[in-house]
Amino acid sequence: AKGEVASSGTQVGYARYGQGDLPGALSAYRTVTRLVPENVRAQRWSGRILLEANNPRAALPFWRRVAALRPDDPGAAYFTTLSEAGVRHGLAAARAFYGGVADYEAGRRRAARAKFTRATDLSPT
Repeated sequence: AKGEVASSGTQVGYARYGQGDLPGALSAYRTVTRLVPENVRAQRWSGRILLEANNPRAALPFWRRVAALRPDDPGAAYFTTLSEAGVRHGLAAARAFYGGVADYEAGRRRAARAKFTRATDLSPT
């Protein structure tokens, strides 16, 4: 029964997401997370949609749950960290900062500097 709930709920969520109905998609995925809390797909999509809606505080518990269920998942670790930074400094500043880190690590120093400057402008702390 849990498998059927998770399967149908995530299908509805994905279909609604594809139609641009983010509130409907989130509702479907959150229903799955309540009924089948170990369903990683629903936890991940709930967190993703909430980040897209610029709500890192609401996204954070979902990303923490994904990280707990999949401790070796680098995406879960990244989005948990991004959500935490988004709560502290604002999501735009956090995205700029981590984008700067990625550019720096890839050797794109000029692009990294621009993103770090943007992050600092958005959140001086």
